[in-house]
Amino acid sequence: MSAPARCPLAATATGRKLERAAAAAAAAARARGRRRRRRAHPPRPRWTTAVAAASSPSPSPPSDDDDDDIPVLDAAGVHARLASRTHDAAKDTFAAFYSSWTGCITTDPAAIVLPFDDHMVHRGHGVFDTAHLENGALHLLDRHLARFKRSMAAARVPPPFGDGDGDGDDCAEKMKAIILRVAAASGVRDHGQVRYYASAGPGGFALSREECVRSVFYVVVVRKKRRAGAGEKPKRLRVVTTPIPMKPGVFATTKTTNYLPNALVVADAIDKRADVGLWVTENGFVGEGPSMNVAFLVPADDAGGGGGGDEEDETVCGEAFKTNKKWKLVSPPTSNILAGCTVARVAELVNDAKVLEHLNVAAFEFRDVGVEEGKRARETMLIGSVIHVAPVVEWDGEAVGDETTTETPIADALHAAVVRDIATNVPELTPVPYELYE
Repeated sequence: MSAPARCPLAATATGRKLERAAAAAAAAARARGRRRRRRAHPPRPRWTTAVAAASSPSPSPPSDDDDDDIPVLDAAGVHARLASRTHDAAKDTFAAFYSSWTGCITTDPAAIVLPFDDHMVHRGHGVFDTAHLENGALHLLDRHLARFKRSMAAARVPPPFGDGDGDGDDCAEKMKAIILRVAAASGVRDHGQVRYYASAGPGGFALSREECVRSVFYVVVVRKKRRAGAGEKPKRLRVVTTPIPMKPGVFATTKTTNYLPNALVVADAIDKRADVGLWVTENGFVGEGPSMNVAFLVPADDAGGGGGGDEEDETVCGEAFKTNKKWKLVSPPTSNILAGCTVARVAELVNDAKVLEHLNVAAFEFRDVGVEEGKRARETMLIGSVIHVAPVVEWDGEAVGDETTTETPIADALHAAVVRDIATNVPELTPVPYELYE
């Protein structure tokens, strides 16, 4: 049989172009058909399911290198991949998680997820707070919850529980009860931190919260590394004056989830071989650290508030500290920075409990502190719920305080006082009801 006659047009250049275009169109149509079939009938996941992963060795995770082989998976397939990719830090650190969106607690690190269209994720429209977990109890929980409630109001995040028409007390009690339950489910009794968040909620990717379905409450319990005890010296820190602009007004006094400036402060400090950075206000006064307050030891009769002169005050350094001279601690006012719960408790320990009276420290005050005054202080220390009290030994590459010694007796004593407070201050401790899950 003779071959079919070829169209004369195909022998021309134009004909060959038309043939190639027709072949390309047919290939594209076949590819569209395959994609439609994949969406209609997702392939079975090639990796172990989340349930199997809990009882059998984890397989090697899928490769990220093959961009031409990105599968379309159903929920089970996605969860299986999440289980196979749970990193070691998550397994060692994340103890329990709650989301009001799902209404349940999980102790599986692979399930610590939230909707990507939650406005807290892509708009930073959310607030958070923390509480330290030690000896089976949460320290200063009610104070942190009160600040959390103020942050929610300032950020205009509706109460995640209740009708939102009241003063929020019922919602606060509900959140407190959930926090305690999640802490109990975690089983963590020491060296823990409870972090809780309120978000505008999921609903889309616009700016307005009006599209959000409802606000959401999240709680996560994190295992922390052991910190120095009452009889141990805390880590000495090196700080730098950060060039990162300080957050203004309500953004500085509200504990929102928008911590990009804070993260950049830490990154800048690490680049300069320091531990943390300190913000300075537009007026040249010391502000705060990225997640802690700062305090300075100065003579008790020092009115302060200025940048200081060029001459060294001989009463600040050397042997003068070992005399009967009175001292005080000063910390920047909280009008333009976050009002720390731990620094407020430290002020009470100094002023009311007189925990430093034997070291001639008479008071703890909140007032403006100039950078130069701060650098001349006998001691400088950072204060927060994560670090308790940590002495600063270097600022912008120069030694802090008395250059003849590396001892920081006031910061060390104050750290020990906070550790004791966490262990013994019953009115400020909220026991965790572990019996609920035992």
